[in-house]
Amino acid sequence: IFDPVGGSLFETSSRALARYGRILVIGFASGEIPKFPVNLALVKEFDVVGVFWGAFTRNNKKDFQENMKELFQWHEKGLITPKIEEKFSLQNAAKALNKILNRGTKGKVILKP
Repeated sequence: IFDPVGGSLFETSSRALARYGRILVIGFASGEIPKFPVNLALVKEFDVVGVFWGAFTRNNKKDFQENMKELFQWHEKGLITPKIEEKFSLQNAAKALNKILNRGTKGKVILKP
C-alpha cells in the first residue's frame, strides 16, 4: 500500500493489508501523523517502510523512471485511475492553491489553460 495521506486512513489500510504485505509511508497529506498499534504488524507479519520521496527520486533516478513508466502503462491500460477532485481555470489558480493549502481536497486538483 502506498500511503501519502496518513491519519486514520493508515490504520484502515494496515488492517486491509494481506499477510506479508508492505505499507509505504510517503507523507501525511491529511495533516495528521497516525497512531498505529504495532502489534498489528507483528500479528499480520507485514512491513511498514518509510519512504522520503524527494530523496528517493534524486538518489534512485533509474528506479524512479522505471516506476513512473510502469505507472503510466497501468494508466493507459485502465488499471489505475487518478481521483480528480476538481478542475480550475488558470485564472482561478489562486483559488485552487488555497483549496490545497487548506487541505480541502482529497484528490488531484487540475489547472486548465
